Amino acid sequence: EVRMTFGTINGHSFMVVDDVLITELIDPNPIKGGHIGFSAYCTKLMIKDIEIKKIYWEDFIQKYKPEF
Repeated sequence: EVRMTFGTINGHSFMVVDDVLITELIDPNPIKGGHIGFSAYCTKLMIKDIEIKKIYWEDFIQKYKPEF
């Protein structure tokens, strides 16, 4: 049994499996409208306990104080 989390924020899509980031990609032309989709076609995958949530995020400017 594994726990998978998928999401997208402004075209930046990601997949996390058992709390490890597995893949991410940037879609230059993402689909708008808040739709989701998934398929377990031709697998032995059994899906249970599905949760669909709206992602909250905020920009975080990363900066550092130079040491020299």
